[in-house]
Amino acid sequence: MNKYLHGLKKIDNCTAVILCGGKSQRMGTDKALLKIGGKYLIVSIIEALESIFSEVILVTNHKEKFDGIEKLKGYKMAEDLYPLCGPMGAIYTSLINSSKEFCFVTACDLPIINTDLILKMYEEIQDAQGMVCERGGFIEPLYAFYHQSVTESFKRQMDSGRYRIIEVYKELSIKKHQINEEDFKIFLTNLNTPEDLEAFEKRQAGR
Repeated sequence: MNKYLHGLKKIDNCTAVILCGGKSQRMGTDKALLKIGGKYLIVSIIEALESIFSEVILVTNHKEKFDGIEKLKGYKMAEDLYPLCGPMGAIYTSLINSSKEFCFVTACDLPIINTDLILKMYEEIQDAQGMVCERGGFIEPLYAFYHQSVTESFKRQMDSGRYRIIEVYKELSIKKHQINEEDFKIFLTNLNTPEDLEAFEKRQAGR
């Protein structure tokens, strides 16, 4: 049995970070404030992550947008230090604001957090600087573990005006957890449009 399952032990050397600063253009409203079944999705994500991590923080473009969500009070929130640099800037901000050796980063618009998948990824890291999911050659940088040792490489690349995260991977030791197409669709497919949200809610209601 996985020693981290069922609340027996949490991952204490890693901060879970929810990235909440996307533009949400296709959704038409801020995805960090989405509700499913009357409940804020971000609250559900926090609850899932807290079952396996001892620290959860939010990285966002504007902290004040969460002022009206009572259940988020008391959680650490950090504003993106490189707001125009895409995922690389958000991950860098996550590492700077974490007190732990690793960060696990995920997006605020993933409706299902699979803790078993996260735990498997963690156990495979060993001495690598990071662990990302890969499906058919596609790498998902925003459902991944990053070690503090990548921080300077990220900053150096952003300061030189290069923001493609796949480029910085070339100078780091990043492992890839292979995920099949079915699991990718279930666990790593974002809610990008109102139609995505409606379809997900219908699937949940039919379960």
